[in-house]
Amino acid sequence: LLQKIRNEGKSRDHDCIIGISGGLDSSYVAYVAKEKFGLRPLLFHCDAGWNSDISTSNIEKIVDKLNLDLYTEVIDWPQMKQLQKAFFISQVPFVDTPQDLVLFSALYNYANKNNFKYVITGGNFSTEAIRECLDWTYFANDTRHVKDIFKKFGHGKIDKLPMCDIFKYKFYYRFVKGIRVIKMLDYTEFKKDDAIETLKNKFNW
Repeated sequence: LLQKIRNEGKSRDHDCIIGISGGLDSSYVAYVAKEKFGLRPLLFHCDAGWNSDISTSNIEKIVDKLNLDLYTEVIDWPQMKQLQKAFFISQVPFVDTPQDLVLFSALYNYANKNNFKYVITGGNFSTEAIRECLDWTYFANDTRHVKDIFKKFGHGKIDKLPMCDIFKYKFYYRFVKGIRVIKMLDYTEFKKDDAIETLKNKFNW
């Protein structure tokens, strides 16, 4: 897989794209991809208005120490705020849906627009192996669900927010455009405490 990524990306400035939030999983996978596996990733960050000073600082440290390029997409805050508010008012259990939707939609849409075939995420079985209860969590890319809640409880428009529905994510991007989402931390030993120690030592994370 690694050789395939390198070969297909030879003529490009970057051979893959990594979504980075500044948290543990995405920071560590950026380190693994560059230092352990020798890839040339572009780091992609989506600022949906909820960034903390710590997460921003962590991203800067990873970018500087690994000498990687970073692209940041800033989400329209007034519309993001209205969508988030609609979910609070609706009282559905999973209020993280708006942020999850725009974060992943922005990443996948950017990858498609710029012809990236390999999207690397920090998702993994080590720290994310427990499935949430289906009674209170929903697939973030269910845009029909999102738009219905906004129609009933929101105000204004959400036409400036990045949207990537289930069909586009599960079928079109994957089978038509050939985009592959890779959980690279499942390809190497990943222990939370050890990863934190590594990031602290190498990046002052």
